[in-house]
Amino acid sequence: MVWLKSTMALDDWNETERPYTTQYNIWNGYVSRIPLLRQILDIRAASVLSSWRTKGPHADEIKETLTKMRGRGYETFKLIMANMYKIAWICGDAYAIKKYEGDQDKGIITDLEIIPSDKIRQVTQAGKILRYERVDRQDISYAKNELFHLRFMPRGGMTHGIGMIESMNNLLNSYEQIWELAMEIYERMSRPRELVLANTDNQAKINFINSLLEKAGDTWSGITTLPGNLITDVKDITLNPSLKPQELLAEIREEIFIATATPKIIMATGYANSEESLAAHLAGFRGSIRYEQEWLAENTQLQIFMERWPMKPPEIEYSYATEAQDERFERNLRAIPVIDATQILAPENKDELIKEALREMGFMR
Repeated sequence: MVWLKSTMALDDWNETERPYTTQYNIWNGYVSRIPLLRQILDIRAASVLSSWRTKGPHADEIKETLTKMRGRGYETFKLIMANMYKIAWICGDAYAIKKYEGDQDKGIITDLEIIPSDKIRQVTQAGKILRYERVDRQDISYAKNELFHLRFMPRGGMTHGIGMIESMNNLLNSYEQIWELAMEIYERMSRPRELVLANTDNQAKINFINSLLEKAGDTWSGITTLPGNLITDVKDITLNPSLKPQELLAEIREEIFIATATPKIIMATGYANSEESLAAHLAGFRGSIRYEQEWLAENTQLQIFMERWPMKPPEIEYSYATEAQDERFERNLRAIPVIDATQILAPENKDELIKEALREMGFMR
């Protein structure tokens, strides 16, 4: 029996100043090479960032600001946040430079410009970020409030996030290796194999036969002429490898779906036998999407809205893209009594309650 010893994973908390830079280029390589992983990431980003709306005090004002954002070019606020979500999901940290109108101290943010995560170095101490520095430019640094920073699911005293790809490193590495091995096996199996029985044991004559057969294989017709007394028989060989890499690939693929809380039915490859089965398939996915929407909304409110309105900031809400029709119907039914009840409310509150109910029902923004 082989005893395995677990390795340590520190949370990067340190009493003295310490730098940290994410390895986005390494983890993004898996996403670029594995189509399944890219599709999982894209469907999750589409679900988290299906749409957004602001509410509470100053909702219309901040909505106008967010709507005007264009990032580094032709990017809307939704596309900026979807991009940052993908970056944080991959490597743990996403950064964007806050652009201000006029004096930065007034806190009027007008835009967000994403910068490469592996170009930013966090300088930390005792579990807090002191400042951000550019890896490629020693003369450029940013204060804490100058960057919009998304940390994906940090733990303990760490100041940085933990990307999903990093935690699946061994799993994805095995997936790529087994896939390459499978392709090699099937490539060899797909080639016709023949055993030529030569009527000679003279090595020179055998080499002569091999050279002629090799030349014939390189031609379009594949025809060669040999003396009849040199060849006794030709037998076809069928390869039957004992290894079945497709079974291991299927197991690893299943682990990838489980690790990302993304059921196969979301990718249109799985199936459900009943509504109860479908609800069970979607339970974990919905929970993780909801949590990530709240995580994104709280970061937006804390890092952007509170700069301008520290006492009563507006709120932002991201809608759920895969809400079932029956759930939407039930939610609309629950909203109808709220509209009916407005008859006994004060006139100044009636309009706002009706608007809020209609927004929940999806009839207005």
